[in-house]
Amino acid sequence: MSSNSSTMWKYFDKCDNGGLCKLCRMMVKTCGNTTNLKQHLKRKHSSININVSASACKSTRSDPIAFKNDEDDPSIVQSTQSGTQTQTTLDTVVMSHSWPTSQCSGYESVLLKSSELSDSVSDVSVVSNFTVATSTTRSSSSACSKQSKLMQPTIDQSFNEIRSFEKGGAKSISVTNSIVYMLVKDNMPLWSTEKDGFKLLMKTVAPKYKIPSRKTITKLISSKYDVLSTQIKNKLSLVENITLTTDIWTDTINTKGYLGMTGHFLSLSKLQLESVTLGVLELQEHHTSENIIGWLNNLLVKWGIKKNQIILIVTGNGANIKNAVYNFFGKDKHLPCFAHILNLVVQNALDDTNDIANLINEIKRLVTFFKHSVAATDEFNKISKLKLKQSVPTRWNSIYYMLERFIICSDNIASTIVKFHNSPPMISGTQLFIAKEIMFLLKPFEAATKELCGQNYVTASKVIPLLHCLIKKIEPIEIKNVISLDFKNNLLKNLNIRFGRVEYLEILSIATILDPRFKTLHSNDPIASSKAIDTIKKKIIDIRTECSESSSSNTGNSSDDENPDNLWSVHKELVSKKAVNEPMYSNEMPTDLKHYLNQPTLSLGDDILKFWDTHGPIYPNLKKVVEPYLAMVATLAPSECLFSKAGQIVTDSRNRLTGKNLNQLLFLGSLSEKDWHLDLI
Repeated sequence: MSSNSSTMWKYFDKCDNGGLCKLCRMMVKTCGNTTNLKQHLKRKHSSININVSASACKSTRSDPIAFKNDEDDPSIVQSTQSGTQTQTTLDTVVMSHSWPTSQCSGYESVLLKSSELSDSVSDVSVVSNFTVATSTTRSSSSACSKQSKLMQPTIDQSFNEIRSFEKGGAKSISVTNSIVYMLVKDNMPLWSTEKDGFKLLMKTVAPKYKIPSRKTITKLISSKYDVLSTQIKNKLSLVENITLTTDIWTDTINTKGYLGMTGHFLSLSKLQLESVTLGVLELQEHHTSENIIGWLNNLLVKWGIKKNQIILIVTGNGANIKNAVYNFFGKDKHLPCFAHILNLVVQNALDDTNDIANLINEIKRLVTFFKHSVAATDEFNKISKLKLKQSVPTRWNSIYYMLERFIICSDNIASTIVKFHNSPPMISGTQLFIAKEIMFLLKPFEAATKELCGQNYVTASKVIPLLHCLIKKIEPIEIKNVISLDFKNNLLKNLNIRFGRVEYLEILSIATILDPRFKTLHSNDPIASSKAIDTIKKKIIDIRTECSESSSSNTGNSSDDENPDNLWSVHKELVSKKAVNEPMYSNEMPTDLKHYLNQPTLSLGDDILKFWDTHGPIYPNLKKVVEPYLAMVATLAPSECLFSKAGQIVTDSRNRLTGKNLNQLLFLGSLSEKDWHLDLI
């Protein structure tokens, strides 16, 4: 596309007589300009902000295109009646989506006008548009159907309804877009439309509908990616603070490496947290830190994300990707995956306790025996409705889940393996008792990991409180066996080694202090806490000295309900003692910060984003400070979910899928139905 091309062609494919809309696949005629294209977007896809698109693409036009009725506009219907030629626009015939549903009489007027014009309208596309609008009007008028009697469709309207399923018709376009959405969202192969069962289904539901082929579906997906990625790019250009998660994944089927990246930010309305897949880039060179920097930069340039928009980037513990982030973004913007570190704490404690490691291996052998023996599994299923779980080194908390299920089914396992001479020996009663104590020690780790892996609420501010609660929850657990006691001590030792100075991560300390549920309640290191508060004070002073505009409100959803494992019970005890033990902060602090810290903490179930929305006028400067910390995530769970979905797409039957197509499928699959604009088709 040349530099002086209209931005409207981002949403249309050029054809001989005009453009084919990438959103609804409707043909729009043009005559030397893009006025009709812009009118189509305004009329059919009003949620698209055309002005933002033009700004993001650096359009050379200084003024928006004026809205005018050209002779080549397909929305103009030529009507001949009683020898007199009149000109009527569809806007006067079809009820718009924006009309209020309370205008019940509008439906009758639409039917009357359509009856008068049905003999003179010959353009199939116009008739299709009229049919869609009429059906939309019917659904919008259902609320007032008791007050208005519906009229029977005319013969022409009935035939037009049938013709709409033919190629190019409104119903045909709507069904095709829904099929594309289904294939992408449900990770189905693109050739599913060529299967006999699907053909029979569509023949039964819509006999006149022509099912698109696999090649057509591929073109439609590519077209959808172009227009929807442009919309997400425009949205990201308006976001001030973005958190990125990135990691490298290997496709074991084709032995290919991929770099995945996800973005997390507050919605433009500041009402919720949003996430989007920014890319799955196929890697064809060595995974050195220098190459990773180049790949990360390419993804940022592609999406128009500036480095100053990035508040945090979460990665794994690999030396190559950590060095790349340090050199490209800065060490202060890097955050390791805390769920992965918690898993390493457990793994290291197991390795340090030899007898525990041997016991875990014996239980693994028993579970493996049932997984490999069909006869043993059949006998086991006769007396148990539960299935055994095997631990996986790369899966978080898998040892805990294996022990939990093994202990529940221990009696059934023992009664089954005695029937097979080649089975491994069952563990003794003492070993089973040790396994139960290990499970009790690992249960708080499982609860903490699940809490930190949430994507619909703020998680970075929970890291320090959860680690504090985790340690306080493990310490009082009574252990009777010497081996289990040794394992408990190793857990606490490894927690101290890996998280002993976590409060000195300033970005986490500030996020925790600015969370009204925690504040300084879990600050065990006065020096680290005072440094974080000093940083907040400096930020407030800087804001005061600047002539900045008033900050926008920040709201959202934070479902932080009470944990069933009572991991938060330690936090509740601290809250009850806060009013007595916590001193009032000095007058040297800014007024809003001092007032905020002296107020009682919120309950764990309260919505902290809603708190900052309602209390923004009370703490105007503090609200500006807290905004960047509300969209931070603490783990690589989004990237792990992304790679898990990629593994479901790249299967043996789809092993020739290119990296480009995989990236498009994963991006489109991460979007909601609203982002697809299916309701506007």
